[in-house]
Amino acid sequence: MRKVIFLVIIALSFSMTTHTESVINSDGYKIRVSLRKIEPFTYTSIRRQGALSELETGARILMTNIGSQSIAPAGTMFAVFHKIPEEGQGGNIDWEIGFPITAQVLPQPPLTKGQWNYPTVASTNHTGPIETISDPIDEIREWLDENGYIQDGPVIVVFLNIGEEDLIPSRLQTEIMIACKEK
Repeated sequence: MRKVIFLVIIALSFSMTTHTESVINSDGYKIRVSLRKIEPFTYTSIRRQGALSELETGARILMTNIGSQSIAPAGTMFAVFHKIPEEGQGGNIDWEIGFPITAQVLPQPPLTKGQWNYPTVASTNHTGPIETISDPIDEIREWLDENGYIQDGPVIVVFLNIGEEDLIPSRLQTEIMIACKEK
């Protein structure tokens, strides 16, 4: 199964970068923000509300159901964050974890079928535990504001090395993308 996940990770590719710019984050390091075009894609997922720490449980449920339903992922695992409470405010995060699939696949509950229809994203890469993604998300949002864009949909986090043996949280590599459009 790990080999399949690794091959799926290699197979997923998103469209070309159209504009890249570096910004200085709050720690004084440069991050690269890329404005990209992404083709729409179909996916299957498990949707939940709760803390980021529950993503691992969601991933296990996802993997169990994909296996029992004989669904072949058409790309790498990702999480979509629909609602992230503002810093300092309580509340649950509205998220789902899933895989791209072919449009013909008909997942059964508890899996759902969704469609990514946000053609433009601003993205950056991040290494570290999933609980640390709020900083790069804030940096992308700052870049959007400074460059004449606004958020126009959810945040998607693609897990780039999730299939590696003995992956420790501090080495998790992700691409963080925020759906956007011009102001």
